[in-house]
Amino acid sequence: MKFFALYLILFLICSCTLGIPQPDIIKTESKKDQPEISLHGAWMLTMDDEYTGQTFPDEMLYFHKDGQLLVDGQDFICGRYDVIGDQIQIIAPVKGHEVAYFRKFILDQNGLHLKNIHKGFAHYQPMKGMVELCIPDEQWKLQAIGYFSFKAPQDWSVLGEAPKKDGIQEVRIMNPDASKLLLAVRLPVDMGYPQQEVIKITREIASKLIQDTPMAGFQLKPAGVNNYFGITGTTFLAETKTPPLTLKVIIKRLQTSAVIIYTLYSSDLLMELENVAQLIYVDNVPVLSE
Repeated sequence: MKFFALYLILFLICSCTLGIPQPDIIKTESKKDQPEISLHGAWMLTMDDEYTGQTFPDEMLYFHKDGQLLVDGQDFICGRYDVIGDQIQIIAPVKGHEVAYFRKFILDQNGLHLKNIHKGFAHYQPMKGMVELCIPDEQWKLQAIGYFSFKAPQDWSVLGEAPKKDGIQEVRIMNPDASKLLLAVRLPVDMGYPQQEVIKITREIASKLIQDTPMAGFQLKPAGVNNYFGITGTTFLAETKTPPLTLKVIIKRLQTSAVIIYTLYSSDLLMELENVAQLIYVDNVPVLSE
């Protein structure tokens, strides 16, 4: 596929992520007598300077206002994007890793033009109609372990044991290069169990989780919000800048248990941890429930 033809090369040289997605700023200034041009919408590849005299592959690009990017061509890619100056930052999953790289672009009255690596540009024309969506977890694997059921990317590792006799259970879900980790812990306590005791346990588990990382010794601080990932509950946060690491924690109280979700990552521009967290069920109850 033209848009991601150098996937493997870029993976080797760009396995780090850059920047924070800002999809809402995507537009170009047009002349006063011409309508404003926006990147949002559907685009079809109509010409490619690298395929002079040759048949180029069919390809459609779908840019959503929320930052989702769908590429439909020789391959099917569900990723994200943002715009930094005159470049589009592409964030895509490659073999379980999060890869980010830049493509220079021009957006004008003649269409969208993406700079090729070797020669000229790939040229796209806008298409009318519905902008296609991709579902990030469509190809994910559904799993059930003890009190937990969840979905995760097929190439991620899952470590989970049967519940202990006291009803406590842990499940760890991690991507291949260990740059993203989700730990979910079930505590067998009802709604009457003191919240401060649950918070104490939460902090103890967090200390053990980060003891062998650059965050060792850091203390969780209240995050000041009432939800993470759309899950309502009590939230905590710890962060480092060098190296960049983020630990987000949310406590969700259910009728017969408390669920603590820890996400530890260096970057998650693809929002994979958010999607995993939202799909967790405990005691047959979704953590997204009110």
